[in-house]
Amino acid sequence: MAHGAGASIFFLEELYHAKDQRLVFERELATGFCEDGVSESAPARISGSLTDYSGEIQFRAAVRFFYQTVCDRCLKPIEGVLEFSIDAPVVTDPAKREEAEGETVVAENEALDLCEIIRYGVREYLPAKRVCSMTCKGLCPTCGADLNEGKCSCKKPVDPRLEGLKEFFNESND
Repeated sequence: MAHGAGASIFFLEELYHAKDQRLVFERELATGFCEDGVSESAPARISGSLTDYSGEIQFRAAVRFFYQTVCDRCLKPIEGVLEFSIDAPVVTDPAKREEAEGETVVAENEALDLCEIIRYGVREYLPAKRVCSMTCKGLCPTCGADLNEGKCSCKKPVDPRLEGLKEFFNESND
């Protein structure tokens, strides 16, 4: 199997023949991730190791995933970097993933797909709310103006339940 950049499949047979039953890797991979308004903006970087502990295989990796999306508040394009780590045992039977406690990595047909591992991690760790900044004010719900650029000029509708109070205060000012 090729060890160069871009190789996304690890065959466990390679690990079984490795010195000290340990494989160290570092890759840049285009995962093709694109869902829920988020897409990959550059190849992901993954580095880590596979270690065979007398038949129990452990997968450890650090991932940097570069993405682009739009701000959930103001709809401006944003780019971000998601960093996460994975430290999980490897199972060769997908059905055993359900039986295992905690997180596991599946090596179906004795092959580990690093792109699939990254995509799974992105789904798990990507924030549900994506904003351009924590202070983003968003858009005016009435006219759609970007409130980060200043106040809008539209008149906010008065809650009809408070109309009576408006009349009360107008009468008391007379």
